[in-house]
Amino acid sequence: MLPPPPNGPTRTVVATVPTARAALRAAVEPLLAYAFALAAAVGLMVLVVLAIAVGSDGGDAAAAADDIDIEAIGVLVGMPFQLAGMALGGSLTLGDGAFRVSLFAPPLLVTAVFTIAAFLLSRRAETARPSASGPERVLLAASGGVVTAVLVVVATRSLAMRDEGLSLHAASVGLFFGVLALAFASGLLGRLAAHGSLWPHWLPADGRRAAHLVSQYVLVFVAAGIPVAVLWLLVDAGPEAALFAVVWGPTVALVAFGMGHLGALSVPGSHEFAWDLGWFPGVVLPLLALLLTVTAATAWHLRRGEDRELLAQPASWTSLACAFGAAALPICLLSTVGISGGLFELTGGVTFGVAYWLIPVLAVWGAVIEVLSRFVAPSLASAVPGPIARRLAVGPSHLRPPAPVPVQRIPMSPSDRARAKKALIGAAVVGGLGLGVWIVVSVVGSSAYSPESYAEDYLDALVEGDAERAAELSPVDDDEAADALLTNEVYEAAGDRITGYEITDLQEFGDTVTVTVDLEGVENGDGVELSLEEDGSRALFFSAWKVTDGGLASELTVSVPESSSSVEVNGVEVPAGAGSDVDLWALPGSYVVNPYGDSEWLEPVETETVVSPGSWGTYAETPEPEPSEALTTFVQTEIEGWVEGCMTATEPDPADCPQEIYPYGDEQRNLEWRLDQMPTVSWDGFYGSFPANLSSDAPGEASATYEYDDSYGFGKPSWVEETETSTFYVSVEVDLDGDEPRVTFDSY
Repeated sequence: MLPPPPNGPTRTVVATVPTARAALRAAVEPLLAYAFALAAAVGLMVLVVLAIAVGSDGGDAAAAADDIDIEAIGVLVGMPFQLAGMALGGSLTLGDGAFRVSLFAPPLLVTAVFTIAAFLLSRRAETARPSASGPERVLLAASGGVVTAVLVVVATRSLAMRDEGLSLHAASVGLFFGVLALAFASGLLGRLAAHGSLWPHWLPADGRRAAHLVSQYVLVFVAAGIPVAVLWLLVDAGPEAALFAVVWGPTVALVAFGMGHLGALSVPGSHEFAWDLGWFPGVVLPLLALLLTVTAATAWHLRRGEDRELLAQPASWTSLACAFGAAALPICLLSTVGISGGLFELTGGVTFGVAYWLIPVLAVWGAVIEVLSRFVAPSLASAVPGPIARRLAVGPSHLRPPAPVPVQRIPMSPSDRARAKKALIGAAVVGGLGLGVWIVVSVVGSSAYSPESYAEDYLDALVEGDAERAAELSPVDDDEAADALLTNEVYEAAGDRITGYEITDLQEFGDTVTVTVDLEGVENGDGVELSLEEDGSRALFFSAWKVTDGGLASELTVSVPESSSSVEVNGVEVPAGAGSDVDLWALPGSYVVNPYGDSEWLEPVETETVVSPGSWGTYAETPEPEPSEALTTFVQTEIEGWVEGCMTATEPDPADCPQEIYPYGDEQRNLEWRLDQMPTVSWDGFYGSFPANLSSDAPGEASATYEYDDSYGFGKPSWVEETETSTFYVSVEVDLDGDEPRVTFDSY
């Protein structure tokens, strides 16, 4: 049996538990509030884009598009989500794993839109479907907050802006707890507001007046401070800064509030006061604070009236001072902006915001307003026009707390108890399943999807000689070097390849992992490092990784002579520009490089070039080539044709021919040349380039038979036959005319 109720009216409290359907439905209100926040973020995004356009060279819209890649649809879609994420507690982070820079600067306009929308929507939902008890309202607000926090973090991370390995997003642990706290608090307050006043029962009437006045005081200063700050920045720093001041208007106005009330902006290593920023903020902000101080003192006097009993109490002197001092803490917190960063294991950061000694300063400020309200405001109030005085006299509704009502707590009904039991069992089952899934995901992720497993896949491909698979797992930069050697045909023919490996160390630096491995079968294979970075996800739960920087591939540079237009590596021809250096990606191993791949006239000397793992680059070993048999035969044939042509001459010293004699007599007749020995040329001075100058290594010999007049002009001619021998040498220049050799002769 239930205990008998106490005398007088009582309030019955029944402990109830929301159904699963109601708990899920409770997420509708904060999610709708998030939609309103996104709409506000779209408006701020327009201002951000406009500010960037104004700040770009000449205000050119095309230049702005280049600055933020505005033509990319991902940026247009993702930016509002990132701004909303910043507003709800996330830090905007730019990074690629090893490098990271974060900005914590909530756009408080979006924060206010989310909070107010969640409050109003939750109050309307509670009015339409009242919950049965306070615990149920708490559970509904909590469930809506959790669901919203999860979905917001997922959406923010999924719509991250990416470019060349960098990602920009506001998804973080801070975003999750920020959304959870804001959604829970706004939702709970909205549901409580549907059942009565939100003022705590323990707060007396004078405390409510003070809190109400301080809230109005701060909001009026912020509303006036935003246009003042925008105007000052427009004149002092230009339209770009003014537009950014609109986006972060409440933050700027809160900083202005602190400066106007003798506070300071705390920056690393110093404090900046209003007068340090120039005459405009140094004059306008204190004047605005002074005007609001006089107005607040007048309003405080009108709202208290002539209640001498209240004014005689010592505690009445502290109400306003306590309220102003308490308001200083959220002002300092909400004005804080933080910048942090990290490079590998090095991290650091700085914060900016109103200095926290504003708390005692504002407490004193509240005490000053209290004094003014008692001794100065009575005379000022009589001069205030009636409509304004009546408006200033309006204080909070529900000024006095209601009389306490005895509470009769009724235990859960059997059906509610059964539902709660089922909910607890269901939560335990879901928690157990979640724990099991987490364990399975952790085990699978640490084995099949770990960075080490991706490194092993890459190294296994190299051991198997599968260069094409290795190139898929770790793509190279085609703009830096050509990937023509990353084929199975070339790599299978390479010597001194990787035959095995052992991973000796693994270090994580954010989204980047460095794997240290000892390689077998190659030179300098100990302590080689592979870098891996996250590459999206696999099967929703697992991080995918990729080996970066081309893995173990390094550049092999081949100098191509003017006489060649291709290179042969391990028998595979690679196109190349004549007379240039060609850079080729090559995996660890030894390669036979022939820079005269398509030349019929040159014969390379086979020499292996070793590409070591971890090297920055290697120049190919290409000794000077030898002339091919085709070239030596061609040149010798040309020499023979020239010499044989010269043997048809009938002069003792024929022009453009190598042979000559000095005959007897003044006159000769019937001179005939006969070749006794064909000359040859030496290729010892040939260094593989054209034109090449060659000289005889074995001279030629020719005999000249002729008749000469032995009378020497005295008497009748006397013809005598004579034979003489000529030893001669040849010198030739060998050059290429297009793809064909050309031989030019020079006798001596």
